[in-house]
Amino acid sequence: MILTSINNPRIKEVKNLRESVARRASGFFIIEGCRELSLALEAGIAITSFYFCPEFLGNDIHGQLLARIRNTKVAIFEVSKQVYEKIAYGNRREGLLAVAKRPHLNLSETRCKAVPFVVIAE
Repeated sequence: MILTSINNPRIKEVKNLRESVARRASGFFIIEGCRELSLALEAGIAITSFYFCPEFLGNDIHGQLLARIRNTKVAIFEVSKQVYEKIAYGNRREGLLAVAKRPHLNLSETRCKAVPFVVIAE
């Protein structure tokens, strides 16, 4: 099934996550791009839903990442070009976007290298 309407409730929820107020209230955030999604998967970030637009997928790395996500129990949705352009940040058009649960980490839970360089920002 391809999601083609920007009025779809699921798409509206994703679009709202572009706003910091919605991210804080919901506890979810958007991960966009091949590199970012790969890093999130390696870090064990809990992805709840995944959206892709075939028109923007351009190389084998995108296909490999899509196959990797299909092997999980994450809800996967194909979206139209128009819908993807509404949920993506700015001009980024990698064709891959996920919604993930914000991890709750305490400073004591953070693992650092022997000589860490740490910046904490909000």
